[in-house]
Amino acid sequence: MKNVSGIKISHKISSLMIGLIVGFVLMGVAYYAQISVDIKQERTRQQFQQAEQSLDLARQAHTTLKTQLLTMMQSGEVQGSQDLLTAAERVQHAQEALGKINFQFYSSAAQERIETANQVFAETVEQTIPALVQTEAAESDVNMPLPEVAGQLRNLLQNHPSAMNIVLQTELHYSEFLRTRDGRYAAAFQAAVADLRDTIGQLDMSATAAQRALNLTDNYATGFEAMIERRATAAEREQMVEDASLGVIGALETYRTSMGENLQRRIDAAEGERTVAQWMFAIVLFMTAIGTTLGLFLIYRSIVLPLWHMQSIIAQQNRGNDKARVNITANDELGNLGRAFNRLLDERIQVLAEKFQENETLNNSIIGLIRALGLIARKDLSIKVPVSADVTGTVSDAVNLLTSETARTLHQVRAASEKINAISDQLQAQSGAVMVVAEDERTQVAETVAALEQSAKTMSDIAKEARVANSIASTAIDSTVKAQSSVTETVEGIQTIRSTISETEKRIKRLGDRSQEITSIVNLINTIAERTHILALNASMHAASAGEAGKGFAVVAEEVQRLAENARGATSEISAMVNNIRVETSDTVNIMNKLITQVAEGTKLAEDSGQRMHETEAATRQLVNHVKSIAVNSVNQANMASRVRDRATQITESTQKTYSELEQQRLQTDELKVHARSLLERVNVFTLPEFRAEAHNTLVSIRQPAVNEEQMEKNIANA
Repeated sequence: MKNVSGIKISHKISSLMIGLIVGFVLMGVAYYAQISVDIKQERTRQQFQQAEQSLDLARQAHTTLKTQLLTMMQSGEVQGSQDLLTAAERVQHAQEALGKINFQFYSSAAQERIETANQVFAETVEQTIPALVQTEAAESDVNMPLPEVAGQLRNLLQNHPSAMNIVLQTELHYSEFLRTRDGRYAAAFQAAVADLRDTIGQLDMSATAAQRALNLTDNYATGFEAMIERRATAAEREQMVEDASLGVIGALETYRTSMGENLQRRIDAAEGERTVAQWMFAIVLFMTAIGTTLGLFLIYRSIVLPLWHMQSIIAQQNRGNDKARVNITANDELGNLGRAFNRLLDERIQVLAEKFQENETLNNSIIGLIRALGLIARKDLSIKVPVSADVTGTVSDAVNLLTSETARTLHQVRAASEKINAISDQLQAQSGAVMVVAEDERTQVAETVAALEQSAKTMSDIAKEARVANSIASTAIDSTVKAQSSVTETVEGIQTIRSTISETEKRIKRLGDRSQEITSIVNLINTIAERTHILALNASMHAASAGEAGKGFAVVAEEVQRLAENARGATSEISAMVNNIRVETSDTVNIMNKLITQVAEGTKLAEDSGQRMHETEAATRQLVNHVKSIAVNSVNQANMASRVRDRATQITESTQKTYSELEQQRLQTDELKVHARSLLERVNVFTLPEFRAEAHNTLVSIRQPAVNEEQMEKNIANA
């Protein structure tokens, strides 16, 4: 511990900071190792997910290819080169999907197993597709498709119902066999074909047709048997494709299982590495915390405890313990500070002892000075303070000078107070006389202001009435202008209505002409309807004479006759409506003519009203000009009266202010008199030495302002 106390505080703090930095660096390294393990584990999971996606893609490609091959085998047909190309693309797709699998999670044996299964599946597909193509090509060279054969038989035997029914039965058995692959439907099909062959031999038809029918029947039976054989072969091929596909899928699933186990092993290893990194981080953190705590404790002992010791020494010094000293033996900065503090205390105590001796001598001089000041405080200014050789000598000399000057000043103040008292009495009497005169003037001015205010109010009322009359006249002019404008707009609107009514009359007349044309068209339609009715009657008669074969034609003729009657009825209604329109159109034209006449008369009256309103507007404008002149003159008179009233009000205010100033002067004079008496009484309390010559000069200097004040009083009385 002694070795530690000899180290400087700055070195201790630097060592602590270096230890903290090293600890933080080690914690950062441990944390970085933990983060690296997490990143590696996450990258492993992503690679596993990519591998699973590759497996799913490969399985999907094989499933799609297997489905297409099985569909082709079940249908027994390969539809041209496009299907072959699609099958080849499926195989290539499956191979590419398998090539994308990431084999880093398993051994090379798994990769060889998948590639072997893929190769077996590809060879099976390559063997199956050419066999299907050869079978289809052989069948297309020998026989026609069974549905086409059945269609030709139906066309050939359509006039023979018994044979037609057997052909339909064979088609039914054929479709059921394709749907269920049940052997019973195959036997039923063969039995139906044998019955069809016997039935054709018994039909009443030409030899050529019978021979063609028998050939088609043989082809039908042969094609069905070939199809059954293809079905058997296709079943074997389907099983081969299924087995090869199961081999590939089994290899993929085995790889998926092994890949999951390998992934779990990697995750477990990563968890172990992560645990090691966490322990490393915890150990470094613990060691850093211990080192920091130990360093802070050492710094605490090196700084806080010495500071507390020094604080206690300072408190003892403040309580008067001059012998208290700092006891710090350390060789650091605080030890040096404690030793310097002890030297400072020693020097301070020595200075205080010297000051105490000086203060004793000074106190004796001050006591003598205080006794002399006590006599002066009892208002005896004739006393003289003794002057010593120490610091208080200057103060004593100054006090003697002060008492002398104060006594001289009090002599002057006494003389001035007596003179001020006399002058205050004179000013009080003169202020009373001036205030009486000012009060009379203020009363007269107030009466004049009241009369002027009444006159100004009267002129203001006249001006206000003039402004109201002016406003009413302006409103009348505006109303007249608006009315004239409304009449003008009314005339224009009536003219527009007149033009519109004229145009409407023309259109109604044209409507009457169009109704006449409609009547002609209706008559034409009526004529066509009557002729159609006659034609329908003739057709009905012909249909009746035709008997059973003419029933359909009779129905058509009846419908045509009903349509002709409806058309004739409709034309009658249209003709009546057109006549009504013609009559109403004529009445409307007459009403329009009367309305045009009334509109013309209204236009004339509106124009006369506009002329009368124009004359009214001119008269109203003359009236407004006269009212405006009256209003302007009234306003000028009101303004003049208002200015006179304002001047009188200002005079009243000045008079009132003068009266207030005189009253204030009287009060100040009374107060000055009281203060002068009080000052004289207070000065008489002091015991003063004799200063006769100076007192005489003071009275002379005070008397001169008094003469000036008398002259001012005379001027005020004259005013």
